[in-house]
Amino acid sequence: RNKYMLIGIIIYEIIKCFTFGGRFAIAYMIVEIIVCYSIYKKIYNTTIFKNSRKTKKIINKFIIFLVAVIVLITIIRGAEAKQLAIKYYRYLCGNIVFFNSKINELESRDYISYSIAGLYGFYSIFFPIINAFGIPYPKIYLNTINYIMDTQSFRKIGIGMVTNAFITPFYHLYADFRIIGVIIGMILFGTIAGYLYKKVVVEKSNKSVIYFLIISQMIFKTIQFYPLSNKVYFWTLIVMLIINKKSKNEVTIIKNK
Repeated sequence: RNKYMLIGIIIYEIIKCFTFGGRFAIAYMIVEIIVCYSIYKKIYNTTIFKNSRKTKKIINKFIIFLVAVIVLITIIRGAEAKQLAIKYYRYLCGNIVFFNSKINELESRDYISYSIAGLYGFYSIFFPIINAFGIPYPKIYLNTINYIMDTQSFRKIGIGMVTNAFITPFYHLYADFRIIGVIIGMILFGTIAGYLYKKVVVEKSNKSVIYFLIISQMIFKTIQFYPLSNKVYFWTLIVMLIINKKSKNEVTIIKNK
């Protein structure tokens, strides 16, 4: 509805990516544009999609442009053109080797984090709050930070190839309760995703679209880690819940008047 705000956000994200070298923000935009187009074209049949062929061409060109920006940033960061396929292959498949290496390290320590790693996004908010009231951090929380959440350090995964951060969605869950943790954690995330999909597609809840876009981004992010282990996603969901709650209260007040 607000195309100027959308254009402004896109320009800001592109400038930010060129400044800091990150590329995920642009990849998020690509995922969200595709998801949004699919939802509104199929479910809501809004006026913007009456000339769907023209709209589809515009979106395709825009996605190609964003992909080109990602490639350009990768080259600017020092990658040669012939190395691009290797770098992107590393993101998709190198995480398995990195995961295996970290699992072996985890097994050698015989350490179990009992949900602290998988739900670190929550605990990293909760424990600092209670610590502000003088309650000390639990030892298991501090140990999990030291033993499990140290995935940013680079590690060799092949001849002339190193990686970090990309650990698959199973690592944090495995640290929690081993195989049982993986099963329960993925069921939990799948249940949340399925519930929001139903709200959007079946119940046609406009307010649920933003949550579904966040979930879509989280699914894409699983090539790197288990989404609920990231505090940014928790903060985003909390902020959106507050905004939606406030907007509902405002609608109720208007109706009462």
